[in-house]
Amino acid sequence: MSRLFLAVRPDDATFVALEALDRDPAPGVRWVPPEQWHITLRFWADVDPAAVIEAIDAGVSDDDGRLFTAPTITLGPVVSRMGPSTVVLPAHGADQLARAVRELTVENPPRESQPFQGHLTLARLRRRAACGVAGERFSATFIPSDLELVESELGPNGARHRVLASWPLGT
Repeated sequence: MSRLFLAVRPDDATFVALEALDRDPAPGVRWVPPEQWHITLRFWADVDPAAVIEAIDAGVSDDDGRLFTAPTITLGPVVSRMGPSTVVLPAHGADQLARAVRELTVENPPRESQPFQGHLTLARLRRRAACGVAGERFSATFIPSDLELVESELGPNGARHRVLASWPLGT
């Protein structure tokens, strides 16, 4: 059993724009490394990866193996906080894909049953830490190319991610 999530990643141009954000090494701010930037569509605290892969594979519907139509996702308009300890960019446009993923993987329900809130996490804050990038204007639009199943292992210096499987999205 593993801690898993299904996600999409920004395209190269969006990565470049994200890297231009001011990520000051302020006390109590732990920046998410760029290689971990993603938008989570579904999360499981403890699930068998084979069951998720099987569910997604069963949903592949067209002849070229494309799973779903890739959405157009817009990040922004400003860097904001999600709760007291997370700095994010809101992500708009992934709702339908998140809903389709949830329907396909209904046999593997998450422990936390929260509604989908599209976002890309930029940083995590420790007690009362301030993050200067919060409130900064940002806008980028991209079309993701793949859906990824990622295993996330928590550690003292943050999470380590490993892609277990991926499926191309249609255009």
